[in-house]
Amino acid sequence: MTDRETWVVAALSKFSNRIFEFGTCSGKTSHIMAMNAPNGAQVSTLTIHPSQFEQLSFDANDDSVHKTIAKKEAKFDFFYYSDLPTSEKIEQIFSDSKKLNETKLKGVFDLILIDGAHTKSYVESDSKKAFGMLKKGGVILWHDYKPEAPDVFSYLNNLAQEVPLHHISDTDFVIYKNKQ
Repeated sequence: MTDRETWVVAALSKFSNRIFEFGTCSGKTSHIMAMNAPNGAQVSTLTIHPSQFEQLSFDANDDSVHKTIAKKEAKFDFFYYSDLPTSEKIEQIFSDSKKLNETKLKGVFDLILIDGAHTKSYVESDSKKAFGMLKKGGVILWHDYKPEAPDVFSYLNNLAQEVPLHHISDTDFVIYKNKQ
């Protein structure tokens, strides 16, 4: 993430007691959210365990470049935050996000960041789950809205025809605020 994107994540975290992140990667973003979230806040972050990567369920039409990137980003089982005080606010979940049972998470989260496998089937699945997991007044933030991530870019352009999405200028973020 760029400095500006880090600032956006930090600012949104300041008002979020429950945060969910699809795609932990190194855990730096999890750390930033936990560091800036209010006392008592919880960040739940999900990634596939490196030993389970072969179990990811990519679709045939998913962008092959981003399948490879997902494998590289799934190499962590020790995270940036692991030995830091922010780890007390962070719940690490190891799972394929498509297999996440979000039933008990409906309407729970103030902020959801979608930055996992950047393929059509995963961004679509993660987004559907996120809409259900979001509290009234909550925010969903997607990262990698750019032509170089064609599945994310295309999915969000299509989704913008149905729900009010906004690109945050000078970033790769798209944001949605639940007003219902």
